[in-house]
Amino acid sequence: MGENPVIRQETILQLVQFFKPDIILETIPERQSSTSVAEYWSENGIRNNITAALYSLPDRETNYRGWGAFTGKGIQMTLIEGMDVQGFAATVRLVAGIKWNSPGGGYPAMQAFFTTETE
Repeated sequence: MGENPVIRQETILQLVQFFKPDIILETIPERQSSTSVAEYWSENGIRNNITAALYSLPDRETNYRGWGAFTGKGIQMTLIEGMDVQGFAATVRLVAGIKWNSPGGGYPAMQAFFTTETE
């Protein structure tokens, strides 16, 4: 199973280009390669007009907070650190145009959608 996760993304990109889904949802279990995977989708998502939502799961044992990343039209690709599963799900619903504010559903990370004044 020692396959490179970034190379695996190339296969996923080919499937996405063929099937053309509205959004890609992906969890990244390999923390060591998570930022490389996010960079891959940042470049290829914009180039191929793909909306992607990536989530690196938190790990309580190592105090790793995890993060979410989003790319697509009108979305600023950035790693949003410390994002919990509910916040990630709410942001995905907002990106997909689905009602996000269900009870206990978390809050979307609005900073993914706006540029900062320093940029």
